[in-house]
Amino acid sequence: MTLIRRTLILLLLLGLLTVPGHSAELDQVLENFDPVSEPATESAETAARKFDLSVRLELSQTYNYAHKRPAQGQVDHRGLSWVDPQLDLGLTIDLPHSWQARIEGFARGYTDYSATRLAPAQYKISAEHAVETGFDEVYIEGSLLPWLDIKSGRQIESWGRSDSISVTDVLNPLDLREPGLTPTKDLKLPLAMTRVQAYLKNISVSAIYLHEKRFTETPQFGSDFFPASQPFPPHNKPSANLENAEYGFSATLLLKDFDISLYHARFFERTPHPELNPLSGLLSLEHSKLRMNGAAAAWVIRDFVIKAEGALIDGLEYYAIPGRKKTRYDYPVGIEYAGIKNTLISLETANRHIDDYFYRLKDTPDYKKKDERTTAINILTNLLHNTLHIGLTAQYYGSGSKVAVLRRLTTAYDILDGLSLKAVLVTYRESANFDRARDNDRVGISLSYTY
Repeated sequence: MTLIRRTLILLLLLGLLTVPGHSAELDQVLENFDPVSEPATESAETAARKFDLSVRLELSQTYNYAHKRPAQGQVDHRGLSWVDPQLDLGLTIDLPHSWQARIEGFARGYTDYSATRLAPAQYKISAEHAVETGFDEVYIEGSLLPWLDIKSGRQIESWGRSDSISVTDVLNPLDLREPGLTPTKDLKLPLAMTRVQAYLKNISVSAIYLHEKRFTETPQFGSDFFPASQPFPPHNKPSANLENAEYGFSATLLLKDFDISLYHARFFERTPHPELNPLSGLLSLEHSKLRMNGAAAAWVIRDFVIKAEGALIDGLEYYAIPGRKKTRYDYPVGIEYAGIKNTLISLETANRHIDDYFYRLKDTPDYKKKDERTTAINILTNLLHNTLHIGLTAQYYGSGSKVAVLRRLTTAYDILDGLSLKAVLVTYRESANFDRARDNDRVGISLSYTY
């Protein structure tokens, strides 16, 4: 193995163990991929490699137009809310023997204007979230054998068939700091894992081991989406050791117009639950270790795609019933229609049913019903020679008169090659689900350039 190949692989393996840190780390990694340093004796091998560097610059901001004047001492969320410049770097390297490496880094610095409007210090957003730098996906992948592939590093693994209400897609955490502004499928955060996948004709089987403990990011205290008037209790995250190992298995059968997958996973819940310590009497946020067994299928019938999923999740814990673990059954179904030119329409609905339900779960701080229904409608169309993209989303949480509604209208226009302007309108209908979000109707606008 040549010196440059050894160096490349060593750097990639180090990248797999890197948790989001400082932008200097990304610069150091990128410098080591400079093809100019390749010895002259390996010029043929160097020429065969392909380096693809992508750069994306974006400036976005949101404006809240529905907030009322706050009470004295409260944060004023009216008007301009966020200004968010972001730089994304991506490097793809084609390696010998059809192997490939990918490194993505980002730098983001944003200003929370609502926290600067004479708000008390305790409401200000944590300073560590004012500037963020780190890695997104960092992985290496290739074939160990003609029928055996491996992919290792920080990556996004997609399970299930539903786009808006998947119940089997449980491995990657989500970024929910500003719910509603981003489509569900784009909220996933990459996680360090290794996946080995074997193929036998139209059947594939994979095994996944998670190396990193990372959880869903929720609104910070003081945010207009934070659901309480006081900070949450301390958050206890499980340590990374063999006892807390997280892993998953999947098997997929692909036929001409039909496919089905089976899933099994052992993982910690991505959003913690409150728990009362019986000795100290203090509250804390804890993560239960869960087991998920599920299945997903899709059937193509002309211009329609019928989708279905089902999941059984064991090990759920709640504040109201300490020491008693519960089982929940989740089952969404959906239909997708593509019979209109340049247009895609989808409808998905799901129910989450808690087995052996206890009535106290409906009270604070659990707020869990025996059956929780969710419905999502999505319409996406492309106009003007595929330069104008319009999307409409409506999501319904609950049923009857207590249903909560989130509506999002997105319009994006490709001004030039690589230059895009996007506007988003998000509205919320008041209910217990969106009690803190009822006045958060907002408009977002962003300008991005990719090259």
